[in-house]
Amino acid sequence: MAFADLAAEVATEVRLIRAIEAELTVHADERETAYRWADPGQLVRTLPGLGQVGGPALAAVIGEASRFPSGAHFKSYLGLAPRASETGDTDRKGQPMPKAGSRLLRSTLVRAADHARKQDPQMGLLRADGRMNRPGFCGDFSS
Repeated sequence: MAFADLAAEVATEVRLIRAIEAELTVHADERETAYRWADPGQLVRTLPGLGQVGGPALAAVIGEASRFPSGAHFKSYLGLAPRASETGDTDRKGQPMPKAGSRLLRSTLVRAADHARKQDPQMGLLRADGRMNRPGFCGDFSS
């Protein structure tokens, strides 16, 4: 590929990026107004990995957070709590996730957790049950 062709391709990419940025700027004020209405204290924006996009989505889908009596209820609402099948003498835990609730919110939280894990190495060591993944850290959790 000749230098002139490469330069033309880069110029096209830059033009497309600028067009996208201009389009997003048009709607920025509306998004900000909606976010301030959904989360007046702007607490959700402070969560690692959520920031400007995920925070408003989280606030909009959750609504009034006090409607969830505990984190377990919120996790169940999102469909992030594994199913448990307990009948008679049979106890089958660890069933697949039900995937109930908002797909947008679930994927937003998974992406936010991945981003936070990359930003803070300590978060990368946390397991789903809250223990650390590193053997010898407050005990051996290799089991």
